[in-house]
Amino acid sequence: MKRFIICILGAAVFAAPCIYDAFSTEPSPLWGLLAATAALPG
Repeated sequence: MKRFIICILGAAVFAAPCIYDAFSTEPSPLWGLLAATAALPG
């Protein structure tokens, strides 16, 4: 159960663009990660 809670909190950090401003126009780290992996040749 503890691991599940940690995973949920970690996902929330990656999903939110900013911890202090949830309505920020700054892209989230998740979008950056997706863009970086999409740019890889394959």
